[in-house]
Amino acid sequence: MKTTEVKIVLEPGGIMPKKATFGSAAYDVYVPVDTLIKPGRTLIPLNFRIQLPYGYQAQLEPRSGFSVKGIEGYMSVTVVEDDDTGKVIDKIYTPEKPMRYNADSITGKIDADYTGVVGAIIKSSEDCNFIIKEGTRIAQMTIQKVEDVDFIEVDALSPTGRGEGGFGHSGAV
Repeated sequence: MKTTEVKIVLEPGGIMPKKATFGSAAYDVYVPVDTLIKPGRTLIPLNFRIQLPYGYQAQLEPRSGFSVKGIEGYMSVTVVEDDDTGKVIDKIYTPEKPMRYNADSITGKIDADYTGVVGAIIKSSEDCNFIIKEGTRIAQMTIQKVEDVDFIEVDALSPTGRGEGGFGHSGAV
């Protein structure tokens, strides 16, 4: 099987993306340090940078298990975070076992010309903070080939069977 080379730089704490099984389409990406998740949106730097070949994109997407059950995390009782980085520097977990929180990663795109630190965006609908532990598989990353196109301005589009019907026009069944 032919593979495409993608360069990666692991920053401190960064974990190499990995496929969970031979047949997996996506690479799991991991939380590099314990991270405090607040209500709303939180960006988790994944502490790696990639360089995609031109003509490719990477996409971070939710993990299906977290989308169905909620993200696994720990209630935060005492949290001290670094003001500059947001990194958790002191914490107490209660209870000892993880809980499921109404939160999920949201889709993000990485362009071929972006070489900064990759991050996962977590959207939390909870009204409390919680912690996602270091090493948690937080999202999955797929790499896809993309085509360049030339847009051609025309006065009208060719007719199709669907036409302008959209946003549920075909029903639920």
